[in-house]
Amino acid sequence: RRSMWRRVHKWSRVAPAAIIGAGCLYGAGRYSSCEKGQQTPNTRDFGSRQIPNYIARTVAPVVSKAEASSGPNDYDDSPLDEYEDTSVEAEISRSLQTGDVLIFDRNIYEMDPWKWTLRVLAKYVNGSNFDHVAVVIRDKEDDYPYIFQVLPSGPSLTPYDETIIRSSAREIVVKRLNFKPEPKNITAVDELVSAKLNACDAEYTWSANMNRVLSGVITNPTTNSRVVVMGRIEHLGRAITRLGEDVKKWDSYKASTGDLSSKQGRQNEFIRRKRLKTYVADYRASKKELAMCKEQLEKLNNPEDKLQQYQVRLLRSGDAIFPSAAAVAEVLACLGVIPKDTPHAKEYVPKHFLRPDKMPLAGDAEFLPDVYLRSSNKGGRRS
Repeated sequence: RRSMWRRVHKWSRVAPAAIIGAGCLYGAGRYSSCEKGQQTPNTRDFGSRQIPNYIARTVAPVVSKAEASSGPNDYDDSPLDEYEDTSVEAEISRSLQTGDVLIFDRNIYEMDPWKWTLRVLAKYVNGSNFDHVAVVIRDKEDDYPYIFQVLPSGPSLTPYDETIIRSSAREIVVKRLNFKPEPKNITAVDELVSAKLNACDAEYTWSANMNRVLSGVITNPTTNSRVVVMGRIEHLGRAITRLGEDVKKWDSYKASTGDLSSKQGRQNEFIRRKRLKTYVADYRASKKELAMCKEQLEKLNNPEDKLQQYQVRLLRSGDAIFPSAAAVAEVLACLGVIPKDTPHAKEYVPKHFLRPDKMPLAGDAEFLPDVYLRSSNKGGRRS
């Protein structure tokens, strides 16, 4: 029995070194095969489906960027998956249009400590678990949706099936856009995506990503960004116009309520006064909130505190803290959904896309109710 325990004690000291050595040998063999130009297990063929013609890149660089990323896509060695034509996911893909937004709740569990640090800091700066966004680009030729996103390794354009199935995100929410853009806006989006895909890879190194997140810790974009304030001003302006029309309408019903001496006339007058009182109260509350939002916007444009002045200047003049959110904002601006100049695209964070009612939408653009492509057990639902 003593000799058995001696063997166990001996192997308990040797086993970790053996495992580490085997891992090093495996990694060295994998690296040497890549250096020789052999096909790596993660290199896949898209088959008949190709990247849209307006993208000035081949399939291989786009795939390799997505595979090398630490974003919401974690790829394994299995072949490319696709949804069945009769599945709910395939039905959703047929309804997606250019400009629809996908929001990801990325999993923070990561073996690499540097990637784990980036994800934890990104969730902290964002102020929400949904810390990554992407946008749908629907190809006009093959009528298929592609997902454009900016990952830590750089911009990526991948098929819809590939992005959703391979994603390790805990929750994926689709914000469908109810807006019909003009053909020139679609062309502008195509040119923007092509330019983003050809961007320099030096902007997406680990040190650059860490510097962006650390600058977000300093600038506090959720507080110093003008997105929410300008969005509230836009929506309150529409609400005040609508409530003003309702007040005039119910005030004009005073002469048509009938004779107050009759029971029906008194009931109609009671209903009219109750409705009018409600609309007047909402109108006054909206006017008061609008004045407060304008005052808050003035403070953000001209902060008095020295620290806030530095934070606002760094936020608007520096690099985008969340390149994924900035890229989605630029696409929506090209479509004419949000203003182009103010607020800047770099002021957007993934949290802002969770509440489109607090975004400065232009014209009659609106987002439809959420569709959960993937939901956790925290109350999420598929609609």
